[in-house]
Amino acid sequence: MYAPEQVETFAELYLEGAERDKLDPILDTCVAVYKDRLDEDSQVDFKGKARCLHAPTTSGVDPAYTNSGWEKLSIFLNFLIPKLPAPKRKTSPRAY
Repeated sequence: MYAPEQVETFAELYLEGAERDKLDPILDTCVAVYKDRLDEDSQVDFKGKARCLHAPTTSGVDPAYTNSGWEKLSIFLNFLIPKLPAPKRKTSPRAY
């Protein structure tokens, strides 16, 4: 879905005050992988896990997440999650 290098680069650019035109291409690459390589179930699974990874790092409650790697991942996911399209659930017709 994303490489550690993408997280590192994104976080560094963000912390340096980079504009969205520098940040969005990194995210767009990840969104393309999400859409092209993951089936619907995998998309749902990824978004759920990404939210779980992101939530503890933004809550300010858990001191275990003071590691800079977690902080960078949190920054990255904060921008990536909203850009990921919702999976299109295929509903099957009701059987009568």
